[in-house]
Amino acid sequence: MEEAITDGHFGISAYTNKSYAIADNAYRMMCAELNNHFILISGESGAGKTEASKKILQYFAVTCPMTESLQIARDRLLLSNPVLEVRFRNGNAKTLRNDNSSRFGKYMDIQFDFQGIPVGGHIISYLIEKSRVVYQNQGERNFHIFYQLLAGGEVERLAHLGLERDPRLYKYLSQGHHAKESSLNDKNDWKTVSNAFSVIDFTKADLENLFGIIASVLHLGNICFEEDPQGCATVPDTHEIKWIAKLLGVCPSVLLDALTHRKIEAKTEEVICPLTPGHSVYARDAMAKAVYGRTFTWLVNKINSSLVNKDVTKKTVIGLLDIYGFEVFDKNGFEQFCINYCNEKLQQLLIERTLKAEQAEYEMEGIE
Repeated sequence: MEEAITDGHFGISAYTNKSYAIADNAYRMMCAELNNHFILISGESGAGKTEASKKILQYFAVTCPMTESLQIARDRLLLSNPVLEVRFRNGNAKTLRNDNSSRFGKYMDIQFDFQGIPVGGHIISYLIEKSRVVYQNQGERNFHIFYQLLAGGEVERLAHLGLERDPRLYKYLSQGHHAKESSLNDKNDWKTVSNAFSVIDFTKADLENLFGIIASVLHLGNICFEEDPQGCATVPDTHEIKWIAKLLGVCPSVLLDALTHRKIEAKTEEVICPLTPGHSVYARDAMAKAVYGRTFTWLVNKINSSLVNKDVTKKTVIGLLDIYGFEVFDKNGFEQFCINYCNEKLQQLLIERTLKAEQAEYEMEGIE
């Protein structure tokens, strides 16, 4: 089992050539040795890691032997990138350092048969930055999919979802004060994502449910709580509650109770306690993050089901790890702690595979 490691610190033309060279080397060694190989891409935020991973996938798509029956699997693997990025583009968002920063980590493996032909794949996602759903730093945006739906969605679709085109009307999209970003073409990106969804076997019902959930998150952010004379949270305007209930298929009164009350269970007793407006805001935001996070997991599973290869014969794999870059913000959160810790572990792997391994070889040969 071999690993090819690149640091991601190179320019546009350089990283394209370097990505192709690494992909070619991994593929040739895999075919010669019939062993699995893995490519780890690391570097600072904005260094071009995700673009490098795209180039590697493109290399395999163009250079590997291909039959008409395998064309669909290849297209689905390549088009999983825009779906995941948009959905968190699904995974991606504008940060201070990168207009299209990956806000989730992903590991993709490409499965090859004994002839070196790609026959399937699998994606594992982790550490989606759910906090971005409810809060963005100054100069940043929420996940791209929200803005793209509003900018590119058909008039009938938006009306069905209870949405307006202006992203500044939604609290979850306007906290960074970059709801309308001139450097990003959300309308055109929406077309790319719509095409990707059609290739990866999403039915009309799947898309209606997906966009309904995305819209419900926007409606959640616009729920306002007030305090009654007893200090308990109330919702004076239930317009958003009704839309969320419709889109998620739940009872409006049950949803309202869930946001303004908490249930305490002790053995056989059950006590319902009212929440303060502040606690209701926490409950609302927690629900938005949970809904979005689980939807992303469902999306990845849906893509994997379209990539699965049912042939049980032994296959070799080239794995590709694309993770967040090291991040330092004015105010780092728990996500940044996890991201930076993972980057430190990858850096340690790099040191062990290069410097320490070479040093050990020198010691074995008696070279000081």
